[in-house]
Amino acid sequence: MDSNLLLPNRSIIIDTTPPKITNLQVITKRGLDEVQYAGDEIIIEVVFDKAVSVKGQAFISLNTRQGVGKATYTHHDADKVVFMYKVQRDQWSLNLLNNSKPTRIEIEHGSYVRRLSDEPVTGANLTIPLSLLRLDSNPIKVDGRLPTVTKILTIDHGKNLTLHSGDSIPIQVSFTTPVVLLNGPPVLVVSLGGRFSEAHYHSGNATSELTFMYKVRTGDFTFAPIYCHQICVAAGCLEGASMEGYVMQMSSRPVIHSRLNLPLKNEGETMFS
Repeated sequence: MDSNLLLPNRSIIIDTTPPKITNLQVITKRGLDEVQYAGDEIIIEVVFDKAVSVKGQAFISLNTRQGVGKATYTHHDADKVVFMYKVQRDQWSLNLLNNSKPTRIEIEHGSYVRRLSDEPVTGANLTIPLSLLRLDSNPIKVDGRLPTVTKILTIDHGKNLTLHSGDSIPIQVSFTTPVVLLNGPPVLVVSLGGRFSEAHYHSGNATSELTFMYKVRTGDFTFAPIYCHQICVAAGCLEGASMEGYVMQMSSRPVIHSRLNLPLKNEGETMFS
């Protein structure tokens, strides 16, 4: 053997240990303390202790109701593998990463996550340590359920209050989740003594409570209660205007239209008397 080929001043270390996950970071546009709604994107960055090579399709199964949510592989860079989950309609969770089985990176047939080398052969350990999953402290919450009206009430007015023509009555409509108004404000169709009228939008965009203002008109009945009939997304809807606006679940990319049906006639539907 030619000793000149042994490079006596250098040592060669062979390491075939598989890469393992050492860190996990969750990124959202609206902050981790906020509920993520349908259309919001959640980025999950998984960091290994060694650089890896990824081929094909990989995903992380998430703890969602109404179907299994999946964060799918988008790209990798050295020791970091990035996944993205877009909140889907009807899917919701109080703790997105708290799965019923050990959370791990799953790979499709023919795919792999291996230690980076000229010819990657060493498969990575794809189990995510429980300590990285935010199970108890500040869990990730998502809600892709359809926003619906929960209650309607008047505010800032007591009983036995005399109002005159031109006075305004604020009416608050509460939704199950925050909503955003697109392409124009809605109106609330009300009736007073059998006569239909409109309460116009006042405030509450990007919250779960929209406030409408009904202005007392000459001829309104003194003791007649005000009833709500519908939320119309185009001003002048009593005159048959086309539906132009939208009341949608708040999101960085709104995709779900709210259900605008009002509660059945009951005490909560009587606005003012």
